[in-house]
Amino acid sequence: MKKFFTCFDDYINDGDIEKFIDLYENNLQQTYQYNDTKPLELPLDGFGLIERISKDFGITHKPDKLEIVKREKGSHMENHIDEGDTLAFILYLNDNFEGGETVFENKTIIKPKKGRLLVFSNGIFLHKVNLITKGERYVIAGWFK
Repeated sequence: MKKFFTCFDDYINDGDIEKFIDLYENNLQQTYQYNDTKPLELPLDGFGLIERISKDFGITHKPDKLEIVKREKGSHMENHIDEGDTLAFILYLNDNFEGGETVFENKTIIKPKKGRLLVFSNGIFLHKVNLITKGERYVIAGWFK
């Protein structure tokens, strides 16, 4: 697969963003530990989100996983390549924090912006999440087989 990534701003509205953050905060008991985060797995229909992204981007791959991830001050993710999936996306739910940029191997830095959607080919890009230096970063992350 060819390496690509693309960003779209204002992909979802503030009301939907608040609903996802509230969903996370109201279901902390259902999160699981993953490195220095506690993701909340969502149903694969993603409340219509997966269907919308698939339609908007012509994605025919089956969804594999969908979750809300909260990263707090001090959290980061080292360089890695996700294995086993073809496409991935990150939907940034807030931007009132510092750090937390997504950085690709070619030194492209995606600055988090509330409502920004990042879609990229997966399983071939080395990428990381910079250290959160202030506040909390919420995203919805999804993967397609």
